[in-house]
Amino acid sequence: NSDELAADLKLQKGDVMNSEWIKKDIAKLEEIVADKGYAYVSVSPQTIKSGDQIVDVVYKITPGEQVRIRNVVISGNDKTLDRVIRRELYLTEGNLYSKSDLKDSKNALGRTGYFEDVQIVQTRVDNDKIDLEVALKETTTGSITGGVGYGTSDGILLNLGVSENNVFGSGYRGSINI
Repeated sequence: NSDELAADLKLQKGDVMNSEWIKKDIAKLEEIVADKGYAYVSVSPQTIKSGDQIVDVVYKITPGEQVRIRNVVISGNDKTLDRVIRRELYLTEGNLYSKSDLKDSKNALGRTGYFEDVQIVQTRVDNDKIDLEVALKETTTGSITGGVGYGTSDGILLNLGVSENNVFGSGYRGSINI
């Protein structure tokens, strides 16, 4: 409904025209429409002078066709298993495109702590299909600690610890301390 969309916009009736607000409103409208599967939505503002120092702003929305995810390809994961990565994705093969789900997927992968860089590259296949490539750069997830001490009653004390936050790329955590 256009009235509901207009209520959520930054620029409202009676406001002083502000180009930054128009840009934010365009981005918001694009995201709302893209969340319904229209990956190639176009929003263009049109200004119409309707009086002395009064301008009407009309946003023309051209959604295009609904787009489905054709393939999701994962690259850069030398250690982490594909299934561990896929469980963090909000978009999978066959789903309708959603810009919010794309952002949420990237954020979820970043929160795992297994990757120092996460990029999701979109490749247009045709008017109603898109491929996603999840390009990752893994980070170190393990550590080794050790120590030496001396106590008057116990003598020399040694400790050794190994911890891993992504054991064998499975997404499980493990540690051993001796």
